[in-house]
Amino acid sequence: ADAPVASSISPTSVPLSGGLVTISGSYLHPSAVVSGGGLSCTVDVAASSSSQVACRAQGAAQARSVALSVSVNGVASSSSVALAYLGAPSISSVTPGELPLAGGQISLLGNFSTAPGVTRVTVGGQECVSPAVDTTGGSLTCTAPSMVAPGPRALVAFTLEQPSAARVRA
Repeated sequence: ADAPVASSISPTSVPLSGGLVTISGSYLHPSAVVSGGGLSCTVDVAASSSSQVACRAQGAAQARSVALSVSVNGVASSSSVALAYLGAPSISSVTPGELPLAGGQISLLGNFSTAPGVTRVTVGGQECVSPAVDTTGGSLTCTAPSMVAPGPRALVAFTLEQPSAARVRA
């Protein structure tokens, strides 16, 4: 029998609680065993075939990346696919620290690796336009709205799977 080949995984990341993933490749089987990094992935037999294996990745204690491999009838794949476990979102800094009343672009540094989950960024309760997360999830930029009057500090809030917030002077 040919050794299974794991060529891709979708999605490429899950929250710390784990989640459903699909591994595509060749010579796979519904009875496959998927594991890596000391973690297992429980295979959904009904949703698996010779070209893909659907499984539920178990939760992880901390954010990290694991290499998942597939075994069929005791024969392990020579290739693996990377699955990232993402921690809670956070903001470590906001630049610039002050904005003119006309608003402007701000950059938030932190953990935004759950980028597809960004639904809204607000400054002082007003929508920050065009939020964009870099490909590594380390920064988020958007255009802050104009403010009616100077204030002590306007709250910069964003919503991901788990809300987090930081303050920026406006």
